[in-house]
Amino acid sequence: MDGDCADDAEIDRTLEALDRGLGCPSGCVSDLVHWPDGPEPTAAEVVELALAHRPFAL
Repeated sequence: MDGDCADDAEIDRTLEALDRGLGCPSGCVSDLVHWPDGPEPTAAEVVELALAHRPFAL
């Protein structure tokens, strides 16, 4: 989460890849990293929260 990246596009591609790999909707991991509910989570906590995500029917 504190890693060096070449540019914002690289960060976006990485976050999108995490969303796909973890089975989350687009933007889920980014939201967990940038706008957490509570204190800033660790990388492991972000993965746990993303894996726990369950879609809901509208």
